[in-house]
Amino acid sequence: MRKVAIVTQYYNSKNYGGNLQAYALNRYINSLGFESEQLCYQVIIDRSQKSKLKRALNVFNPKKLCSYLLSKFKRRKKSKSLGNTLNTRHKKIEQFNRCQIDHSEKVYDESNIRKCIDNYDIFVAGSDQIWNLSYYFPAYFLEFVPKTKIKVSYAASVTMDFLTNEQKNVFKNHLKDYSAISVREREAVSLLADCTNMSVEWVLDPTMLLTKNQWEKISSESLIDEPYIFCYFLGSDENERNLAKQFANKRNFKIATIPYLNGYNKSDDEFGEYKIFDAGVEDFLSLIRNAEYVFTDSFHAVVFSGIFEKQYVVFQRAGSGFMASRIYTLCELYETQDRFCDTKERATLKYIEGLENIDYQRPLNKLNEMKEKSKKYLKENLK
Repeated sequence: MRKVAIVTQYYNSKNYGGNLQAYALNRYINSLGFESEQLCYQVIIDRSQKSKLKRALNVFNPKKLCSYLLSKFKRRKKSKSLGNTLNTRHKKIEQFNRCQIDHSEKVYDESNIRKCIDNYDIFVAGSDQIWNLSYYFPAYFLEFVPKTKIKVSYAASVTMDFLTNEQKNVFKNHLKDYSAISVREREAVSLLADCTNMSVEWVLDPTMLLTKNQWEKISSESLIDEPYIFCYFLGSDENERNLAKQFANKRNFKIATIPYLNGYNKSDDEFGEYKIFDAGVEDFLSLIRNAEYVFTDSFHAVVFSGIFEKQYVVFQRAGSGFMASRIYTLCELYETQDRFCDTKERATLKYIEGLENIDYQRPLNKLNEMKEKSKKYLKENLK
């Protein structure tokens, strides 16, 4: 049986969506008759005092510097008080990664990554934001893999809507030895067109390759025994939370949340009747699966709302930039473009209440075509 190494942001990841896409790609490739596993690759970032000082000195305005330092102190103080609670969450996520996802026994880093080469026949880059040049690591481009091995990308995310000539050269150098290239965002196809002589294909996020039944099998039982709205917000927008409160109050629903997803966030302090601080990956699935409604600003929360056939609305997260296009494309596949509240006119209670329920019995031809295309891509290019 041929062995496949998958390289993505898997090792030590605390991100629900990222870990579920890692699980899905591992499971689907195994179903094709391969023996795949996530490569445990440890990213080492320079956090020296010198680099910290350099960042601090970039704040030239004394008032801004004082405000920045005070805000940082408050966040650290609050994060410390939450330490034990969030530590339980992280341990649950680590347990899922360790027990549910096939992975290499050895942990590699930039200094020894080439030692894994003889252990695998095929290397797959993807999915998730591995090609985000704001966090550039050559290993995520399979830079360490020699020409004698098969190199394929699956649903790699570029997360940019424009490439400079310098950035294009980075892609050109890394993609020249690939057997096949696919990306997660439709717009990234044209973005990489000048960077390779090969065709670049648009495919689905790995989580969408598995069936509803397969996800239900690993979802935990319902955590809440009364009707609720699940609010999964990575951003700190107060208006979105207020809309969820108003919507829930009018329907006599409670609000369930997973607070402080990106560290301490003041907006989460008094938000929600059910705060699931210690939610594991299986609980994240359960909270969507058993919700009456989902309010979110997350790509993967929309994915699983669709898989579990839930009513939902999604907002554009401030500062997320290119993410808006991938959410809109996802809504196009589900034929729910009206659910993307990306304007002031749509981000209102009146607009949300006026939405008709999503009919999950209708045929979703675009989505089904993309599923077949994505599965075919893997079947043909892992030969």
